[in-house]
Amino acid sequence: MIGSGPGGLSAAVSLAVRGARVVVLESESEPGGRLRSSRLGDFRFEPWPPVLTDPSTLAKLFASSDFRLSDFVSLKRLPSLRRFRFGDGSELDFRADPVECAEEVAKLSAADGEAVPRYYRYANRLHEAVLRHQEVRPYEPWGGIGSCASSLSFLAGLPAMASPRRAAPLIGKFFEDERVRRMFLEFPFEMSMPVHRAPAMVHFAVGREWHSGGWYADGGNEAILAAMLRLCNLLNIKIITGARAERVVLKNGRVRRVTGTGFRSLATSIAVCNSDAETTCASLFAKAERPKQLLKQFRKSPPANSRLVIHLGLEKTPENLSAHWTVLPSASLRGELQQLDKWGVPTADPSISVVNHGALHSDAAPNGHCSLTITVAQPPISDRYRWTDKTALDARNRVLEALRNRGAEIDEETILEEQVYSPAEIAALSGNRYGTLEGMAGRSVRTTLFRPLPRVRELPGFYLVSDCSHPGPGVSNAVSAGMIAGACAAEDAK
Repeated sequence: MIGSGPGGLSAAVSLAVRGARVVVLESESEPGGRLRSSRLGDFRFEPWPPVLTDPSTLAKLFASSDFRLSDFVSLKRLPSLRRFRFGDGSELDFRADPVECAEEVAKLSAADGEAVPRYYRYANRLHEAVLRHQEVRPYEPWGGIGSCASSLSFLAGLPAMASPRRAAPLIGKFFEDERVRRMFLEFPFEMSMPVHRAPAMVHFAVGREWHSGGWYADGGNEAILAAMLRLCNLLNIKIITGARAERVVLKNGRVRRVTGTGFRSLATSIAVCNSDAETTCASLFAKAERPKQLLKQFRKSPPANSRLVIHLGLEKTPENLSAHWTVLPSASLRGELQQLDKWGVPTADPSISVVNHGALHSDAAPNGHCSLTITVAQPPISDRYRWTDKTALDARNRVLEALRNRGAEIDEETILEEQVYSPAEIAALSGNRYGTLEGMAGRSVRTTLFRPLPRVRELPGFYLVSDCSHPGPGVSNAVSAGMIAGACAAEDAK
């Protein structure tokens, strides 16, 4: 197993419970990937928001080993997933319960409040169909439509999944208030999907949020990491840190060995990789052995947007950023997406997502202080826009100025600690040449549903976790993708 993020650890567990002897290679000094927190002085930051939208996936992973998730980590339910603050000063909480969400929406628009149940049924139907597709498609190239024809959830959602409608115009069929529309478009936008061009089926993301609600682990993502590492230890999974895989050696066209630095050469019939899929296929194999069809598929599929990420340790919590997760939408989502997606340049008026780590975890900052992670969508790295130290600083200043203009009290003298990651730095850390965190963008039904499979047919014995079986970020998606890749590998090993 190459890579020890949540997807890699899940794949390792999935293989181990099926009888495989698993070794995990991690190039960093500590395992965990994006589950691992970073620290600046006394301030703690998490790469992913500490919100778990589908804990059942994690529970299935532990149950597959005859353990209970609750014996490893304590989960608590969140009544609200995000708070939206609009330019006119109004607020809207996205409630985890659809009935409560309808009541919240009705505060801004009575008609839209009445429309929430209808939208819920639509989004939930999509979620169930996509979920069924995700369960079957990684094992069968065409989605296993024949094998799941008896699935009413799949058949009920199929017309909506294949709809030629676009995500943004469709939301207008349900809601009149622009603020309400913007809230429900945040979820596909958060997954780096250009919602003015993405298919209507991306509304399954809202159904997924409502399906399981919002949860957080007592102790944050680090508590989830500790639980997964403990599970790996119980299953005798060996994790080698400081081990960089550099070449997967083939013999007679099949995987036979993994070599690199920081570990002894390992003989193996299975290699599963959890790092960026496109970079991995181009770097781990000799040029003549690279999977040409798979690489062609990656290059034909447009990348998702990148991110500018800012960690701030502040003297105090800004009053309007006290919620655990606050979204401050731009004045025009369409204008923002046009600059990002069509012109390939950063927007002057961005939507801003702010996670207040201290709202959920008291040890995230010293008493009275505040740890914030600010993220803003940026275009993927291309020839249109080059990221340098200067352009990163300019982007950072624009974002902080936009926050001040929207009422956040963040003065330079109140910033005690700071770390800025530009798309170029994200590219260097993740290995993705576009600097994107979510891989391919779901710009069409094809790129959303028919992503590359975990099995690399051109390289028997080699499997991929990232970019394959799940569209979007988050712990649950990564765990699901890892479990599927591990199951595919174990099935083939029979």
